[in-house]
Amino acid sequence: MKWLNGTGHRIVFFLGLILVTALSNVPCMASQEAIEWNNKGVESLNKGDDSTAVTCFTRAINMDPGMFLAWYHRGLAYLNMMDPEKALSDLNRALQIRQDHAGAYLTRGDAYSDLGKNEEAIKDYSRAISLSPEDYTAYSARGIAYLAMRRDTEALSDFSQALKLKPDSRVDLLNRGITYMNMGHPKDAILDLTSAIQIHPGYAKAYYYRSGAFKDIGRMPEALLDARQAAELDPANQQFQEWLGSLEKTSPMRVAGKDTRPPDKQEKDMQPAKEPSPGMPMEMSSEEKLALLRKATAAPRLKDEERFAGEKDALAEFKHEAAVGLLDEYRRTGSMDRLYSALNSAGEAIKLHSEKAGYWITLGDIHSEMSKFNILGSHEYSIESYEQALELDPDNAAAMVLLGIKLAEDGEYREALDNLERAVEREILVLSPNVLKWMNVCYLNGAQTKRGTIFFDGILKDNPGYFYLHLNKAILYRAHFDYKSARIEIVEILNDSRADEKMQEQAIKFLSELKEPDETGQGGQG
Repeated sequence: MKWLNGTGHRIVFFLGLILVTALSNVPCMASQEAIEWNNKGVESLNKGDDSTAVTCFTRAINMDPGMFLAWYHRGLAYLNMMDPEKALSDLNRALQIRQDHAGAYLTRGDAYSDLGKNEEAIKDYSRAISLSPEDYTAYSARGIAYLAMRRDTEALSDFSQALKLKPDSRVDLLNRGITYMNMGHPKDAILDLTSAIQIHPGYAKAYYYRSGAFKDIGRMPEALLDARQAAELDPANQQFQEWLGSLEKTSPMRVAGKDTRPPDKQEKDMQPAKEPSPGMPMEMSSEEKLALLRKATAAPRLKDEERFAGEKDALAEFKHEAAVGLLDEYRRTGSMDRLYSALNSAGEAIKLHSEKAGYWITLGDIHSEMSKFNILGSHEYSIESYEQALELDPDNAAAMVLLGIKLAEDGEYREALDNLERAVEREILVLSPNVLKWMNVCYLNGAQTKRGTIFFDGILKDNPGYFYLHLNKAILYRAHFDYKSARIEIVEILNDSRADEKMQEQAIKFLSELKEPDETGQGGQG
């Protein structure tokens, strides 16, 4: 699968199925030795040793050329090794031997898809569905093929069917969200992408695409927060970094979802082809997307300042945009000259127009970067800038989060929590892993554990999809020795089908490390 690397997910699923039923599916004439070599190959596949697996399956095929499982398994191994042509050859042979195996059609569909033959892939996925209509992975795979062909209506139908069969499939929620974006329904996309994040809070792609959806509806603070989260979760992903850079150059022009630019400039932004986003049509090459992105976000040349003669607000925007571009360049290159130039441009923008909350947020971000070098007064200036932004726009959740984190760094835990909790109450979507981390720091270090359990309990009641907060509640209960309540929260995680393997492991480890409770199961509370 070119779009979301879903192939590996399906291979694991079907391989597990075959391991359970392998002996019952082998024809009577298959030799015991061939079966043994096949099973050794399966063991190697499970360990990720695809090369050894191919050798084992080849031995089995040489001993019994009519052994369906050996051909099928070797096709899986070749597909894992990024050799779809060899995989296709083996899977063709497997399906000549046996025509009623849904997994073989599904895997051959993956091979066709990797070769860019989506029409053939769709035919195989459809055959797999007819043989195994309750298998959500077949609908998921066919939906991805439809999405690659921009047959969005059919893709939407398949992803929806996959989610009926498996409601907690984060990949299908992500793909359906992408489809909604392609169809011009960003609000529906946000709902699906948020659900994917609730299931897996570390899902960088979901933050990336949700950032694009937020941008499409003009909610720039949330778009920027999500873009930063995606880049933080996957710093090696160049696409995420480029997208973050483009938003950091353009987002200051919008405050709390409202476009504050002159009408003529707003109108230009309504033309989606001029600025690529995560919902851009797939047929455009990555090079073309990058070229458009650079063109759309290129920093203005200083000589263009002459265009703003007599237009104070427009000049302020120009200065501000230059500041954001310079800050972005500093983050990419580490050039202190760029950072100081960004500070000067941001200051000039505020002198021209001091009533823009977004301008103050940018100034705060610059001072925050400078504070990392212990530059005198920079930390305090960043706090003052974020406070000024909130004075201008009291409902700006992004400013609340930024101010809360800076206060937490100062050890002002209660005041930090006032801002972080208010931000989450104002906009639940700001509750990213990074924000959650800082909230826990404040609750634990500020002797506010009881406050934290009460707050998280309220969030869970209003937003049951944020089930992973049970783990955070358990951490806080343990901190004030309420082991009984901590166990109850962990059991909630273990009994929740939406908790992925990593979260289950964390919960089990946490449970094993809990000390024995006292007679009451209670302890001191913060």
